[in-house]
Amino acid sequence: MVLPVGAKRGQETLIRQLTTVVPQGVCPGETHLSVGCGDTHVLLVKVPLEALPGDKLLLSQGQDSSWTCSIVRQRSSDPRRQQLPQDHSDPLEKRITLLVPPRVAPGESKLAVSVGEGARVHLTVPAAAKPGDAIELRQELVGPGKGGLPADAWRCKLVCDKVARGEPREGLGHVSKLRPLHAPPACGDKVCADLFAAVRAAGGVVSSKLVRGSTPPLCIPGILAAEPIQAGEELCRIPNRLHISPDTARELTPELWRAATAQSEVPESRRHEAAQCVFLAQLLHGAEERAAGDGGSPPDATRRCWLSASDAHPDVRTVWERYADGLLNEDFASHPYRLAAASPDTMRESFEPSTEADYFIQMAHDVHTIYQVLTRACPSTISGQWPEFSMFFRARLCILTRVFQASCDSTLVPVVDLFNHASGADYGVSWRWNEHEQAMTATARRAHTAGEELFCSYGPRSNLLLYRTYGFTQSPDTEPAWTCTVWPDYVLAIYDMFLPAGESRVPIVLESKHMEDSLCEVLNQVRRNGRDATEFLRLICARCMWPYEHDPALKPALQALRRARQADPASSAWWSELTQTDRDLALDEFARIKMCEYLCLVAHADAIESIEGNLSESHCLRGTEHLRSILMDALNMLRNKCAFRLRHILQDPVD
Repeated sequence: MVLPVGAKRGQETLIRQLTTVVPQGVCPGETHLSVGCGDTHVLLVKVPLEALPGDKLLLSQGQDSSWTCSIVRQRSSDPRRQQLPQDHSDPLEKRITLLVPPRVAPGESKLAVSVGEGARVHLTVPAAAKPGDAIELRQELVGPGKGGLPADAWRCKLVCDKVARGEPREGLGHVSKLRPLHAPPACGDKVCADLFAAVRAAGGVVSSKLVRGSTPPLCIPGILAAEPIQAGEELCRIPNRLHISPDTARELTPELWRAATAQSEVPESRRHEAAQCVFLAQLLHGAEERAAGDGGSPPDATRRCWLSASDAHPDVRTVWERYADGLLNEDFASHPYRLAAASPDTMRESFEPSTEADYFIQMAHDVHTIYQVLTRACPSTISGQWPEFSMFFRARLCILTRVFQASCDSTLVPVVDLFNHASGADYGVSWRWNEHEQAMTATARRAHTAGEELFCSYGPRSNLLLYRTYGFTQSPDTEPAWTCTVWPDYVLAIYDMFLPAGESRVPIVLESKHMEDSLCEVLNQVRRNGRDATEFLRLICARCMWPYEHDPALKPALQALRRARQADPASSAWWSELTQTDRDLALDEFARIKMCEYLCLVAHADAIESIEGNLSESHCLRGTEHLRSILMDALNMLRNKCAFRLRHILQDPVD
């Protein structure tokens, strides 16, 4: 029972009290619970709006036979949350938990909180509060049988989530300090020419107009036009049998495949990739031995016989050997996995307030962990020596940065993976899997002059996704989309309030062009828990935007964004409004990634305001129309108590 603030003890006498627990799946403010009174009577109790699953409802009957209901919230056992002091007298407590809403001024804004029975508590938002933080209001009740009533004073406590970051993980040293090669790899241009010749000899097509080389502004080895190329010209056609995919490992090393895919310690989604990594690592070892042999050192016959003993056709083996010779030139020294492993603290400092550094640290650790699992279980499944970690890691990053979707996911396609990436209208090569011919083809989308570099598109990826995969970013004016990952540990209070207790807490991937499955899943979970999915997403966005908006290093970029939106409310062109002093921010990879994440959050926050009629469509960020459309449909379904699911439509990978 709750009395208005200021009520005195002793104003009422209780006849009896009953308790019941709020079950999962109820809708606060709507669902009614039946509570037996110990005789033939049953109380029908509406679940209070403030109640959460697992809360205890205290039902009290007064002398006038009327019943009142109050919430008794159990103390959280989550060690990651700050706890209220333990009271050894173990009194019953009434607790109300609320979240700091968006757009409040900490230390100034006042909140009016309903505590039941028409009573309200007025409180000032704590000065240290951030959107999405939990505020606990507590009122002690004297236990049953002692004849007391609730105290008239409410206590307020700000509960801030604190993310505990452990020490650098085991195995990071192995990632950061890969063994040097026994000999320098073969010259890239010669290896490329040999690869082209091997592909042609094996039945593939590589245009004679293609050569390996580099030109400004990238000055990174890629594919150049040796002669003028016309629009529509076929540049290469690589048959499926020359690809290296998980199916390749399954067909040529079946024992390895069975052993690798049976490892329960490896996530199921990663087991095929693990077997493919071992297969490619052996090819890389062979390439290293050939390079050492060319320098006068004898090659290791135990590794060479591994591929020769397989069922691959000699022409195919030659293509793979020439391909591996070229891959050996990649050391991935600047890839974020290696940078994070070499200096986790430096990586975190560079990314703050973004949480991406933790992702890279985790992924570097995972590569080593998977290698250890396979090393314990699989060495006897292949002929020759088991690959060293240095080659396994190189193989993993080769697969991460080069794969296509062909006859199956995660397919390495020699030659086609030599084209560098360009965004927008700059790319001139389209690639496509031809199901009928069982081949990957690359075709010129436009004419190219002799000496011009040919670019393809790696897809409409945001700077965050480009950096995660390839270790580079693009100019923000050509960035086609924005991405932000919401990690549960950073929004615990919001997850606790909106999601069912015990529900798996998965990261949410936000995309500015569409809705990812993870967001679909969590919004449906919120609805099933009887909570407001719109408010959940609004709080998530506000909470995640807060650290960016209070980051001194990002302040010039955010001020530039405000100036851009003042001139054009739909503009995201923060780079165009930077002052002369801050121009270099647009060139900084970490600033690009952080602004990518922030703009993605803004796109979702704007979408919610637009859906609710608080913001004109013309004032939402340009390029996010599809997101707003699909989000509006999803939230409307959830409001009507309907679940929703996504239907994915496959589109051309580049056009």
